[in-house]
Amino acid sequence: MMINPMTKGLGVGAGLIALLAVTASVQAADLGGNEFGLKDDLPPSVGRPYGIYGTIFGGVNFTDESDFDGLLGGATESVNADFDTGYNVGGAIGGVWHSARIGGLTPRTEIEVSYSEADADTINFTGTGPGNEANPAGSVSSTKVFANLLFDINTQSNFTPYFGGGIGVAFTELDLSYGPGFNLNDDDESFAFQLIAGAAYKISDRVSLTLDGRYTSIIDVDADRFAPDGTLTGNFQDDIDDFSINGGLRISLY
Repeated sequence: MMINPMTKGLGVGAGLIALLAVTASVQAADLGGNEFGLKDDLPPSVGRPYGIYGTIFGGVNFTDESDFDGLLGGATESVNADFDTGYNVGGAIGGVWHSARIGGLTPRTEIEVSYSEADADTINFTGTGPGNEANPAGSVSSTKVFANLLFDINTQSNFTPYFGGGIGVAFTELDLSYGPGFNLNDDDESFAFQLIAGAAYKISDRVSLTLDGRYTSIIDVDADRFAPDGTLTGNFQDDIDDFSINGGLRISLY
């Protein structure tokens, strides 16, 4: 049975939020010390070689114009699609490695799950003449799982810029229709990477607000083209790139 990428994304995201809430409750109930001899009323980073945190985030997503190329009847054809502004939501569980600080940089590693979606705006198919196709519809959506490496820039203040990136896998669903019933449709798993830059502002010892930009590229997404009668007429391929601006909440769990 095919599972919709949005369903998978929301399910994993809900799981991360639940884990975040449970862990925070356990931490709040722990009134004693720990193996480092610290009390929980101290800032999480004091004297600890590492820290654990959870993050949830969401924002707007700008998907680049895609140019899916393929063979149709022995000739190279192209399906060009522009997309409306979409949205991006996600969450992550990570670790801060205080003991691995390099100069003014503190590394973090995390596992992130996110979901993005954008509706089609205009579609042009080179095989049926110049100009935009009639009746463009559909969307592109993707659930992504990343392993990220990030670096906090230590400013000795509540404001902490950060940068980094990640690699992982994207589960993409493409469903575009145009003209008198033509359709570009497929579910695909592809390698993906992202670059991240942003800043966190600490509002308490355990809670920070975040704002960042993320450039994401999904490599070689495949899609089948179907004629109005349902006949498979060709296979098309392109990268899907997007940029998102996200606000979030980060909670130190340990």
